[in-house]
Amino acid sequence: MQDDAEFEELKSQAIAQFESSTLPEIEAANPVVGQQELSKLVEEKVPQGHRNYDSIMAKVKTLQANPYWPQERKVVFVRRLLRQLA
Repeated sequence: MQDDAEFEELKSQAIAQFESSTLPEIEAANPVVGQQELSKLVEEKVPQGHRNYDSIMAKVKTLQANPYWPQERKVVFVRRLLRQLA
């Protein structure tokens, strides 16, 4: 029983360390993850039947194709876009 508790403690520490150090590096190296993040932001805030959904998604796809903007700027842009159009 104590071994299980100790294992769970070590497991949660390892997961926390992975999520804080390794996972961001993997996500930064993989542009698909960033694209999914932007699409997820839109889908969480705007239903598909919304009158501006197609326009927002077109802007997000254009933004995703821009390799010169860092991911953080893209996220900020999408959040501002959603605030204005949603």
